[in-house]
Amino acid sequence: DEEGAFAPKHPVFASGYLTDRIEVNDLIINAGLRYDYISMDSWAWANPRLPLFDRTTQLIPDSALTDASTFSYISPILGFAFPVTDRTVFHLQFGKFVQAPSLDQAYKGVYEATQQIQASNLFGNLVIAYNPDPIRTTQYEIGFSHQFTDFAAFDITAFYKDIKGQLQYAVVNTDPGALRSKYNVFTNQDFSTTKGIELSFKIRRVDRISANINYTFSTAQGTNSLSGSGIGSTEVNGDVPTVLIPLDYNQSHRGSITLDYSFDKGDG
Repeated sequence: DEEGAFAPKHPVFASGYLTDRIEVNDLIINAGLRYDYISMDSWAWANPRLPLFDRTTQLIPDSALTDASTFSYISPILGFAFPVTDRTVFHLQFGKFVQAPSLDQAYKGVYEATQQIQASNLFGNLVIAYNPDPIRTTQYEIGFSHQFTDFAAFDITAFYKDIKGQLQYAVVNTDPGALRSKYNVFTNQDFSTTKGIELSFKIRRVDRISANINYTFSTAQGTNSLSGSGIGSTEVNGDVPTVLIPLDYNQSHRGSITLDYSFDKGDG
């Protein structure tokens, strides 16, 4: 069957920028808008609490399906920079971004959905994202750069990132008469925050040597590290995890040192 929900999927992701640089005396403003269009070309249950399955044809009837939503977003991007002294520059940035959820969770498809709805508990742990929303991120940065000498500069930047709408495990309880009393889904209910400070020290080439030193301290916290991390709490207690915990990919300390030693042409 090459029609409807069984047809090959052709997701469309498109984005575009409109930006401008404005200078007012010593103040520099970089302002813009980002447009995102996301079409998963997927499907969802017409009535999520009453999923239907035709045991005769072993297919989900078209009447039980509806096309997934398409999403359009216009997101602001804004940055400021202005000198505090002749050697110190203050900078500030703000932006909003969206992205599609993981495709392997959104495209488990009709075949697994039929198993999930009609099968015994052998397939009880199948989890599918039906028509998920995009993941939304808001990001802030603030800091300043200072030039110590003609060849050395230092930068310190504090950042904060808020991510909402990540996929997380949930249970849908069905209406009376459904083939199953409940089934599992991935839905947009997870969130995380990342914040920290980044230090950078740069030395332009002096006597054949240049250097770049970076250090970042950060914390990443959220309700779950992975989409399926909350299965135990949801199944046993019926509660969606809401307590912030350090995430598995949290890396508190990260740094690098780059040294470059070079000869000029005809030197040495």
